[in-house]
Amino acid sequence: MKARRIAALVVLLPACPAPEDCLEPDGDPVVFLSTDRELDDFCREWSCVEASLSVGGPDLTDLGGLDCLSRVDGNLLIHDSEALTGIALPELASVSGSLEVEQNPALAQLSLPALGEVGTGLIVVDDVALELVELPELASVGGGLLVEDTDALVELDLPALETVAGDCEVSWNPALEALRLPSLGEVGGTLRARSVPGLDELQLSVLETLGASFVVVDTGLETLAAPALVDVGGYLLVAANPALEALDMSALASVGGDFRIFDNPALPTGEAEELRDQLLDAGGIGGDVEICDNADGEECD
Repeated sequence: MKARRIAALVVLLPACPAPEDCLEPDGDPVVFLSTDRELDDFCREWSCVEASLSVGGPDLTDLGGLDCLSRVDGNLLIHDSEALTGIALPELASVSGSLEVEQNPALAQLSLPALGEVGTGLIVVDDVALELVELPELASVGGGLLVEDTDALVELDLPALETVAGDCEVSWNPALEALRLPSLGEVGGTLRARSVPGLDELQLSVLETLGASFVVVDTGLETLAAPALVDVGGYLLVAANPALEALDMSALASVGGDFRIFDNPALPTGEAEELRDQLLDAGGIGGDVEICDNADGEECD
């Protein structure tokens, strides 16, 4: 892949770039930055990139030198930085492509306080030391959202997020206790919470529509509440949640695929059957029904 490396800019450049002074690489699809010097030199001349931006290198410890960055008209990748402990980009407001934060083993904090939209996907994967994610203004993700293998993350709070056009998945995060999506109204793909055994808080208070499936597997939830949810375009799967005692999906009228609730030993079978009957009365189950291995119910075949 062609790339342009910002290697050494003239020292006499202005201290601050003009607003929206964007780097426009000639025919090069990706700009690479891999050292603290390159970050500092970038911000002496530019504040945005009309291309994709890849940031990563063994010597990076923080991205303070890139605090001018306001916009990326492409993908933003922050990756493979063994010494990187914090990401703080206070001016970054939009990424037109995907934002990917991957394989930064020492990363403890991700703070993007001004980020309002991501065009094609938000991916946070294999950042095993990550403890804090701050995205208070993020309102829309044009593709999928994936948070996976963040072993130290305890809370994920996305208070302004309203829409995710693709899948929304939070999986394989063993320390996660709270997933708060209080403004999320629509997911175009599947909503999946899987292998988060410590999860005991899931806020989906205004979620109305899922374009694909609803999957809650191997969590610590006592109550699964999505009181505004009306339509699930794919299947519904609730399984292997040892503490689950109650279902609150009183508005649910349609499940396009299978309806499967099983292996939830604390969940009264009547809770699952009541939800099934609610859907059948509305004519809203498009696939098979399986209810078994819940409390006081039939065993699975």
